[in-house]
Amino acid sequence: MHISLLSTPALFAASIAMILMVSLLVLASGLYERSHQAYATFFFLCLVVSLYQWATFEYHQLQDQISSIYWLKLQTACYIAILPAAYFCFAVWTRQQNKKIWLQLLLGWSLVLAILNVILPYGLKFSRIEQVVTWPGDAGYTLQNFVGPLHWAGILLHLTGLILILWLLWRCWVLLNQGKRLMAIGISIFVILLFITWLIAAGIQTGRINSVQVVGFTFNYFLILVCIDVAKQLHRQREKLQLALTTSERVAGALQGLMRGMVYQDGSSFYANQVEQLQRLYQADICFIGQFETNTERATQVRVLAMQKDGKPVEGFVYPLSGSPCQGLEKKESCTYYRNVQHTFPEDSMLAQEHIQAYLGMSVKDVNGNPIGVIVLLFRHDVEAISEFEQTLMLFAERTAAEIQREHAEQRLKRAAYTDSLTNLPNRKALWDWLTNQPADTWQRYPTFQLLLIDIDGFKEINKLHGQAIGDRVLQEVAKRLNAYANEGDMLARYGSNSFAFIKQGIPTADNPMIKLHGETIASLIRTPIELAGRQLKLVASIGSAQACQANNQEELLHFVESALKQAKEEGNGGIRRFDPALQSLLDERLLLEKELADSIKKGEFFLLFQPQTTSTGALLGAEVLIRWAHPVKGMIRPDLFISVAEETGLIRLLGQWLFDAVFRQIQTWRRLGISYPKHLAINVSPLQFLDPDFVENLQKQMLYYDINPAEIVIELVETGLLNDKTGTLQKLHKLRELGFKLALDDFGTGYSSLSYLKDLPLDILKIDKSFVDDLQTDSTHKLVSAIVDISHHLGLEIVCEGVEQQWQVEHLRDMGCRRFQGYHFARPLAADKLIQWQFADESSNA
Repeated sequence: MHISLLSTPALFAASIAMILMVSLLVLASGLYERSHQAYATFFFLCLVVSLYQWATFEYHQLQDQISSIYWLKLQTACYIAILPAAYFCFAVWTRQQNKKIWLQLLLGWSLVLAILNVILPYGLKFSRIEQVVTWPGDAGYTLQNFVGPLHWAGILLHLTGLILILWLLWRCWVLLNQGKRLMAIGISIFVILLFITWLIAAGIQTGRINSVQVVGFTFNYFLILVCIDVAKQLHRQREKLQLALTTSERVAGALQGLMRGMVYQDGSSFYANQVEQLQRLYQADICFIGQFETNTERATQVRVLAMQKDGKPVEGFVYPLSGSPCQGLEKKESCTYYRNVQHTFPEDSMLAQEHIQAYLGMSVKDVNGNPIGVIVLLFRHDVEAISEFEQTLMLFAERTAAEIQREHAEQRLKRAAYTDSLTNLPNRKALWDWLTNQPADTWQRYPTFQLLLIDIDGFKEINKLHGQAIGDRVLQEVAKRLNAYANEGDMLARYGSNSFAFIKQGIPTADNPMIKLHGETIASLIRTPIELAGRQLKLVASIGSAQACQANNQEELLHFVESALKQAKEEGNGGIRRFDPALQSLLDERLLLEKELADSIKKGEFFLLFQPQTTSTGALLGAEVLIRWAHPVKGMIRPDLFISVAEETGLIRLLGQWLFDAVFRQIQTWRRLGISYPKHLAINVSPLQFLDPDFVENLQKQMLYYDINPAEIVIELVETGLLNDKTGTLQKLHKLRELGFKLALDDFGTGYSSLSYLKDLPLDILKIDKSFVDDLQTDSTHKLVSAIVDISHHLGLEIVCEGVEQQWQVEHLRDMGCRRFQGYHFARPLAADKLIQWQFADESSNA
């Protein structure tokens, strides 16, 4: 069989000329300008293929055997050199990773084959020459070909070529998966042609076919592919040039958009504008801005703040960093992959789903250089690096960092404003905002929610006894227990220094048992002993509650629940009260009384009464000054009511000051009129008024202003007012004694009744409470009162018996040694003028 189509010298010359022209074209176009090794290798490959074609043509010319064997060995040597050069060029062209080590192995193996080719007498192709076949060529040439068995080294050479063909097929498969179908098809055709020419070469080797070797012509097809790729590269270069020419305009436009975002936008609108400007500038298929955060497994992930895909905004999502191109971005400025990124990071599902080929990521860092976010641009095609784009991307990253840090600062301020720093619970303001934001139909209807106000009883004593640090830990433990009882939708807040507000959702009806159960459960949680620093603390809480449907708004609801808590505390420690609308009128009256009390002092609605203190026979010794309130509308207000209100509101100091002023003015009036008045006037001082650090100083100023003899004034104090701050109390009492005032202990026996402190306090008078006087007929009480009188006499204290209403009480007390009496048996409280009249009437009757 003769194949003489490719036997003409002109075709060989054309093939060689084409190869050399393509090598020069590649040199001129700078196809591999970024890889000098690849360029040199391709140029070397073209020269070797040209030499292979020349040696092939010369080998087939009719000549002596020695000359033919020389050209045959040269042809084989060129073939051996083509293998590593072709591998490297195809590896670079198809962008294979880790190609260096395989190239080194192939070079070493080719060197071995080249040495064998030189040493063996007929090279690698023949072990011996059995026949020389000749046939006439088309141009009048007589052509020849050797026929003989293949040498074993030639088998190794062909196996190497076969492995290279299989490798090319695998690269075609990779290219198909990367979406580069045209390149894969072109290389596949080259492989098919190469395989066909190998079959022809095998026929020539065995003498079945008379033809020149046509393997070299397949490289002409390969060069056609290269020319096509060169054209594409030139086209890309032109596009890149056009892109570079318009970069300044696009950068300027992007910067203008960036400036607009800086001035007019913040938050989500800012991020949306950023990704819109970035996508427009970079012509990216997908663009997003993300913020770094740590998930429950402590793995870093990106929470997407804004995203544009194909020119349209997309809802944010969470993007895991692990396995993504930006997985190491926390430690570097940027991550750029201009091609094959999907192949490099096969675990990134988004890259595969969107067919992403290029990936540009820029780290967003705070002022300390710590990464806080990322800007990512994704492309479905390869991109070229443009330095202006990277610089512009840095500007966007810096502005984004500023916005993220501003949001962080705003969130910190908001947390500080709405969160209690000790318990990390929402604070009172957060509770108010939560109630304010409830829908209008929340009020006055079921289902509703229950608001419970929990106040730790005796918390001040815990701080005093154990220290503030233990007190803080107690509050943290209570917050922890209450938080464990909270369900989804509930809200727990710190309401005051030692109080918590708890909103429990899901109250369907007014008689729902959970209304009562919530309060009891919370009380039980707090009663459970707390172990702190080796101490076991037992707590009790007063709880007031109200339902949202009982109120018209949040302000009214808080008023109701505070009223319920107040009632619970009045019942004693551990009380639980639900708001009762029936009692609201009484609470409103008390609230109104609080508002009117301050005005009443200024308006002069208060007046004085004097209850005489006498001997057993009724002779006037002195009087206790009593304060009364004559309301212009409500009439006389009970003293216990308005005094308790004054103590709760802090007006007791103002009221006490008015009382001393009124008594001292009355004394001045008596003196001016020349009236004989009692030289022993007892004035009650509230514990809160006595605790005022300026009490003694203010009293001294009043005494000097009104020119009062302090020996005529008795300061009456109750036991509870003397137990707080014993050192400060003693200092005040001694100062009052130094000024000349007399000191009396009022209502002795109703408080702590400790006889041990009587010897420590600088007292002059001890007043026995009415409850002991009423119970004198009881043997135990009789003995107790007698003992108190005896002890007082031994301590040099004068005794005043209060609430004396029967003659038998006077006789019993007189027999015990009492000399001063006060009560209805002798006289009721009298106005100032009535007291003087009573005094004169009493003196005339005694006379």
